[in-house]
Amino acid sequence: MAPKVSYSKKVVEAYKALSNFAVLGGKGMPPHYPFSVIETNWYYSQFLPRELLQLFDKLAKKGVSTEKMAKLFWGPSTLSHMFWIADFPFKGLTAKQSEAFIEKTIELISTQREKDIFCRDSKNILLSSKEVEKIRNDASFVPITERLVESVERFNITMWHYCILIQIGHRAYSQEFHGLYKLKSGETVFIRDFFNLKPAEVWDFVNLPFEKLRVIEVYKKDVGLKINMFNLYTSSVSLAKNTVEIALSVNDKYVKDKKQLFTIYGECEKALKAGNKVVAGFTKPDWIKKIIGMRYHWLKPTKELLGEDRKPPKSLYNLANKTKLAERESMHWVKNMQAAVMNLPPDKAIKKVTQLFLNNIYQLC
Repeated sequence: MAPKVSYSKKVVEAYKALSNFAVLGGKGMPPHYPFSVIETNWYYSQFLPRELLQLFDKLAKKGVSTEKMAKLFWGPSTLSHMFWIADFPFKGLTAKQSEAFIEKTIELISTQREKDIFCRDSKNILLSSKEVEKIRNDASFVPITERLVESVERFNITMWHYCILIQIGHRAYSQEFHGLYKLKSGETVFIRDFFNLKPAEVWDFVNLPFEKLRVIEVYKKDVGLKINMFNLYTSSVSLAKNTVEIALSVNDKYVKDKKQLFTIYGECEKALKAGNKVVAGFTKPDWIKKIIGMRYHWLKPTKELLGEDRKPPKSLYNLANKTKLAERESMHWVKNMQAAVMNLPPDKAIKKVTQLFLNNIYQLC
């Protein structure tokens, strides 16, 4: 007989939301760049929840508020990725500690998202109406032309791929898209924030002259944009064709003219090409070392605040020798998931997937 477990209501709610996405919104297998994200989650499960829970405790003891703590870990979509790591049990944590880790993650996300923290309303709302109206009034918008809109569209695609490259498939560590915000005028606003763009200590090809970018797009109507808790979005109409104004800020300073905007786009495109050239000959162990390096780069602000060494422990790089184990474990998870939900209606499949995640968190398997 299976042991009786008292589940945290917050944890259950989070995994019902995740499972709903996995069953109804995931549309098949997860991304495979540079290999399955489920496989990368196995590597994360070996160190990241344990490291983060220790940091959460240290920050709390230092008197750091929940709001400030959340900002140290970038955007809410970054933190939402922590839920996925429960594809596997969290190494080095007890069931109670694993529960505490997820609960704290939920608490941090709740300080950043204004409405539904799991984006079940298909919105990722990070700003108040007053803040959005101020941005609309203060931003330096570049005069719209067809060529400009096309260039910004290509620029967004370039940055999407650049973030996927430097973050080894998990782009939310370098981008946060939020909205759709409605203005008093009836227009709508979508904001794309790109950050953590110069991890030069991990990637030696990175030479961008800026650390963060913000693209502000104003549409003439509601474009039917839907965004989920993991920062994937869709729209019912072409965003480009409905764009009436565009603004771009670089390191919090607005670009004033098209020429400067095109120059920045060129810099980003050049960086992406350089990066693709560097990784062309990468082996899986090469990628794993970058995974470890980038997650500790993400922890840099926290480590510096606590006065700790921000470099990964050298022993952690031994994970690069465990590629076969990671492959087996990820394939085992996928097979279990597929077998569990086969031929089930969506509501029962969601319930089943939720339980699979809970089994890992509460160490019931």
